Amino acid sequence: MLPISEFSFNKTGPRAGKPLSRCRLCRSSGNPKTVPATVFMPLLEVLFDGRNVAEVSQIVNLDRNLMRDLKNGKRKRIYKNTYLNIKRGADSLPKIKESIGPVSNKTKRNGLGKLSYEERIALKKLISEKQIERYKVDKKLLRHVV
Repeated sequence: MLPISEFSFNKTGPRAGKPLSRCRLCRSSGNPKTVPATVFMPLLEVLFDGRNVAEVSQIVNLDRNLMRDLKNGKRKRIYKNTYLNIKRGADSLPKIKESIGPVSNKTKRNGLGKLSYEERIALKKLISEKQIERYKVDKKLLRHVV
C-alpha cells in the first residue's frame, strides 16, 4: 500500500480531482511493450565496436537516425521488436576465436587446400548425401510428433 501522495490526480474531465489508477513510479517505468536502456545498451556496445552508424544500421535493418540516437544515449526505452532486431544483429556477428598456441596455415584450413579438384567434388557429394539422410530422419521424427 502506497500513500495517496505517490499518485497523480486527474485535472479535468469527469474524474477531476480523483487519483490515477497507477502510482507515479509505475507510470514512469514505461510501457510494457518497451525495453529499458540497461538491457539493450550492452548489445549496442558490441555492435558499435569498430563500426560506424551506417554499418550497424545495415546489420540490424533499422533506421540510421534511430541508431544514432541509441548510440548517443538519447533513448531510454525502445520497443521489443527493435530490441529483437538489435539482438539478432549482435548474434549474427562472427565470433572471434583466440588461439592459445601458435597457428600455422595448415591448421587454419585443415588441409583442405591440398585436396585435388576431384577429391573436393567427392567430399561435397558425400556431405550432401549425409544431409539428405539427416533430413529424411528428421522428417520421420516430425511425422510422429504431430
